[in-house]
Amino acid sequence: MADSQKVYDICHDGENSIEVEIVSDLEFNMLDNAIQAAILQESNAASSKETDNAAKGAVSANIPAPFDRFRGEKGYLSVSNLVAQFWCEQQMEYNFLIPEQKPNTEEVQIGRGIHLAREMELYDLMEIKIETKEDKWAAIFMDCLTKMALLDAHQTVREFPVLGEPFDLGVFVHGIIDELHFNEIGQLELVELKTRSGIGRLPSKAQQKRTFLQTMLYSVMFNNLLSGKLDVASVFTRLQLNGDAILSKDIKNLADQHRIQCDTLFQVTDLALRRFQSSNTPQISTIVVEYFSQVKNKVINRLIMDLDEDWTKSKLNTMLSYWTGKRETIGVEIEEAWKCQRCEFADICEWRMKKDEECRRCGDNTK
Repeated sequence: MADSQKVYDICHDGENSIEVEIVSDLEFNMLDNAIQAAILQESNAASSKETDNAAKGAVSANIPAPFDRFRGEKGYLSVSNLVAQFWCEQQMEYNFLIPEQKPNTEEVQIGRGIHLAREMELYDLMEIKIETKEDKWAAIFMDCLTKMALLDAHQTVREFPVLGEPFDLGVFVHGIIDELHFNEIGQLELVELKTRSGIGRLPSKAQQKRTFLQTMLYSVMFNNLLSGKLDVASVFTRLQLNGDAILSKDIKNLADQHRIQCDTLFQVTDLALRRFQSSNTPQISTIVVEYFSQVKNKVINRLIMDLDEDWTKSKLNTMLSYWTGKRETIGVEIEEAWKCQRCEFADICEWRMKKDEECRRCGDNTK
């Protein structure tokens, strides 16, 4: 789920829930997007003058790293960012620079409705006002506290927030797990729901790999939280938060309702991280992907996957070199050019034009 659109629900004993709506940052980022577009034009002009360096993957020292340009204010990457990058890095970058061009199709809207309906099977939701980013993260950690209590009671939870620095690679990540539940032999399973507009066909191997990366990132972060690999100081430094910030009235009322003793962000964050470490919940051992047909209105396929941390670390390490400014943007290779058929940026994509030109040159050389 996209972090800017996320609605956080706070549950207690599976009976009541308070929904915390985080308002979209789009309105505040319009000016920044225009600036980023200008920066991209400058970058492209510079790269055309430095063809030797571009061929080696060098990046101009005058241009901020993508993390600073696109996510610096937030201080973290969302799992959605990384999944989009895994599919096509160039497309993901265009989505930052030209967000208004990103389609909001009927299929996407139906999918969101299905996810919300599943969440409401477990929780009653209501809205609460968020005044600061400290309030936002306080609500997230309260959500963790209440849902960890449910997991310790072997109950199913949905929309579980996770965060951390996977594999200690230097970038903070945040995401939302669709569902956690215990299987028949007591193992903790992560369930990811994918809605499909068709009636029965599984997605392509490329789409399955994208989902595997997504669920592996969730699993690694959740397991790291249980292992105590995240501390309060790192959270506040990465997310640029004031731990001494006094929580707003609405957030304080929320804490009181769930008997959470806290007045500041530091207190609720410390409580949540210690709650993970003291939990009797086991680590995630299995990933399940459920494919839900929007036509049949039911689950049509179910895939079970084993964890693979080595593969995940390798892919993440390659992707993060883009975010830290160590290399240029890379689009899809010729073998995956079929992805361009449904890309809203195909007509303006400079990577695609570059690859078309390379193919023409190869054709000319063979004549």
